[in-house]
This record gives sequence, C-alpha cells and structure tokens, in this order.
Amino acid sequence: MYQVYKLTFGDYVYIGCTNNIRRRKNQHNENARNRKSKLGRFLDDKSIVLRVDDFEILAASDNRAEILKLEKKITVQNEQEGHKLLNDNYSSDCSRKGKNIGNTSKTFFVIDCHDHTAVKVTDLRQ
Repeated sequence: MYQVYKLTFGDYVYIGCTNNIRRRKNQHNENARNRKSKLGRFLDDKSIVLRVDDFEILAASDNRAEILKLEKKITVQNEQEGHKLLNDNYSSDCSRKGKNIGNTSKTFFVIDCHDHTAVKVTDLRQ
C-alpha cells in the first residue's frame, strides 16, 4: 500500500510518498544526520528528529502511479497556498524531475555502432 504523507513544521511543509512509513522516517532522519536534501538540512538545523506520529497520511492506494501523481498535485497545491516547501522536487525552485527546465536539461547521444553514427537527443523518449 502506497501512501502520500505530509510533514508540517509551522509554515514549512514536506509532501512525500512511500510504501513504508517507518523506513521513510529512518531515511529522513539519516538525511538530517548527513545534511542531505533540503528537508535533511532543515531537520538538522532545527535539531528535529522525526517520529512516525509526525507523518500525516493524506491518501493511500495500491496504485503507485496514481499515488505519485497525487503527491505532485498536493505538493503544487501546498506551494500555491503559500506554504514553504521542503521538497527537492515538484516545487517552483526545482531543477529536477518535477519542473520542466527547458533547454538546460541534459543532452544524450544515441550511438549506432553498426553504422558508426551518433544522434544527439534531449529527451530519452525520442
């Protein structure tokens, strides 16, 4: 069962999804110890150690794709409502999978070893 969860710290929020809340809690706390991710640095700066009770479950489903779409939708809604997001992706300042960053994205080359040709692509779906 996949779940969308919310962590609230005053005006700051983090929206995430997981299929194991206890494991995710431990990952967030480990990220805080190592100062990895935006949320990890925030937790470390504020000396916050997460507990399972801190996770507010917003939705649950067996369909992972559905939950991931809902996570993005809820994250964007929270940002539009004026909450300060602690998410690394989906927020307006994201430079990864949650935001279209246009021509600054990575460039890939598809190499055909048989014909000795290379084709430049910016979208791997090409």
